[in-house]
Amino acid sequence: MKFQCKASYASRQREKAPHSFRAPGKPPRNDRHIPLFSVQQLDDSLAKARLHLLSLQSTGRLWSFGPEGTAHSLIALIESGQTEEDSFLDSANRLYEQQFENTRYPDIDNMPMALMVLLQTGGWEKKESRDQIEEEIRWILAMQNSDGGWGVFDGNNKDLCSDIFAAGHASLNPSSPVPTARCIEILAMVGHDREFSPLSRGLNFLHREQKENGPWFGRCGGNDLCGTWSVLSALSLLEEDPGQEYIQRAITWIKESQNRNGGWGEPSHSCIYPSLTRRGPSTPSQTAWALLGLLAAGEANSAAVQRGVHYLLQTRNEHGSWDEPYFSDTIFAPLVSSCSPEHSRCFPLWALGMFRRLRSGEVRVQARIRQSFIESNRSSGKKLPLSSGAGPEPRCDQESLPLFPPHL
Repeated sequence: MKFQCKASYASRQREKAPHSFRAPGKPPRNDRHIPLFSVQQLDDSLAKARLHLLSLQSTGRLWSFGPEGTAHSLIALIESGQTEEDSFLDSANRLYEQQFENTRYPDIDNMPMALMVLLQTGGWEKKESRDQIEEEIRWILAMQNSDGGWGVFDGNNKDLCSDIFAAGHASLNPSSPVPTARCIEILAMVGHDREFSPLSRGLNFLHREQKENGPWFGRCGGNDLCGTWSVLSALSLLEEDPGQEYIQRAITWIKESQNRNGGWGEPSHSCIYPSLTRRGPSTPSQTAWALLGLLAAGEANSAAVQRGVHYLLQTRNEHGSWDEPYFSDTIFAPLVSSCSPEHSRCFPLWALGMFRRLRSGEVRVQARIRQSFIESNRSSGKKLPLSSGAGPEPRCDQESLPLFPPHL
C-alpha cells in the first residue's frame, strides 16, 4: 500500500489523463453511443480475473491485503461465480478470527463484511459459525450511536482519538455513511426490515447525511463514489423503492459523474476541495464503485452501466486484472491518501460479476440469503435476546432486541 499525506496531486492527475475530465453535470459526449461486448468476452474476463485473484491468496487461505482486502476478495469471487464453498468458509472463519481477536479496536466497518462472507460461504449451516454470527450481530447492535449511525472504531465518540496516528478532525470517530450502510446491510441480510428500530434509526441517519446534490460521503474510501455505492447497496438489500426521490438524486449524481471514456474517478482530496468532485481520471476501483451503486439501484440495463462495463473490459492488464496508479483511497480524510492495490483487483471483478448475474436474471447473493432468512423466520419465529451477548450494553430504550426478526 502506498501512502501520500496532504499532497496536491490532482493537477498531476489531470496532466496524465486530460481526456478523462469534463465539466461536472454534463453527460459524456458519446452519450448516444453504447459500446457492445459479447457474453463470451465478459465470461472470459471474469474467469481470468478470478484466476489472478486466487493466485494472490497467501498461506492460511487469506490475502496479504489485510482483513478488509480478504473480505472484498472473497465477496468478489463469490459474486462472480466462483464455487469453492468449503475452502471459502475456511477463509471466512480465519477472517472472522482476525477481527474477533482484535482486542484493541475491532473495526465496525470490516466486521459486517466478515459476517457477510461467513453467510455467503454457508457459515450459518455450521453451529460454530452460527454462534459467531449471533455474537457479532449483538456487538454491532450495541455499537450503534445515539444519532442512529455507526462510527468506524468506537461508539458515541466524537472527540476522542481512535488511532495513535490520526490527527486533527481526522482523529474523530463520528457516525458516517459507510459503516452505517454496512451495518444496515448485514441486519437486512439476516431478515430485518425498516420496522426494526436500529434499522429505522440508521435509515434516518442516512437521510440526514445525504448531500443536497445526491451523494453520500465515504470518509475512508474514495469519498463520494464509495459512500454512495455503500448506501445504495444497503438500501437495495432492504428493498427500498429506487423510485424514491432521494435515491433518484443519488443515481443521477453517479450518471452525471461518468467520464467520457466510460469510467469514473474522484481525487481523494475532493473531501477538502469540493470543486475536485467528479474531476478525477477514471480508475478501475472507482468505476467499480459507481457500477455497484447503479446495479444495486436497478440500473443494470442503463447506458451508463454498459459504458462502465466496457471501460473495465478494455483496461485489463496482461494478467486479466487491473492497474491503479492513482491515490484513490483515503485513510484518515483529509490527511492521508493511499493507493490500495487490492481495490483494483477485487472491486472490478465484483462489479462485473454482479452485472453478469443481474443481466442473467439472477439476484444478488446477499438478496438470496436475505430471502432464505425471511422464509426461515416465518416458519420458526425465532427471536434471540440481545442482552445475552458479550460486549457493551445496547444503546436503546428496549431491554432487549431480537438478533433475527420474529415471525413476519
